[in-house]
Amino acid sequence: NREGKDKLHGAGLTLGYNFKNGYRLQSSYSFVDINIDEDEAYRANTQRPKSRFKLNLSNPILFTNIGFSISMRYSDLYFQNQEGGFGEGQIDAQSIFDAQLTYKLPQSFKSTLKIGVNNLTGKDYRQSIGGPMVGRTVYFTFSYDQMFNN
Repeated sequence: NREGKDKLHGAGLTLGYNFKNGYRLQSSYSFVDINIDEDEAYRANTQRPKSRFKLNLSNPILFTNIGFSISMRYSDLYFQNQEGGFGEGQIDAQSIFDAQLTYKLPQSFKSTLKIGVNNLTGKDYRQSIGGPMVGRTVYFTFSYDQMFNN
């Protein structure tokens, strides 16, 4: 083990706006960095992206019982060193696009159907050294909920 102190600093900001016509626009940004001489640090980098950004546009009632959500996630490139022999290397910058359609069944069913796609472009990407490549995910969800329905 090497002696040293890691000193990180960062900030995050989330903003959202609900339009009168039912559309919602949300965004979030986070920043994290290390600010120390490499000779004094236990690690010379943060092992995470300096900048991450997410933008989302949705409307839960686009048409009768139909809603949608589209989003974009961005992450800067960064260097990662996995301990335990997994290796080290650069994780490339990534822009990932997601989409979802929602269908709310008639009130008597108290249920919702959702179909969505994470990573619409289908371009594989890596989130960590030694980890698998992440591709497109297609999902279908059925939700039955009586908690907020009377």
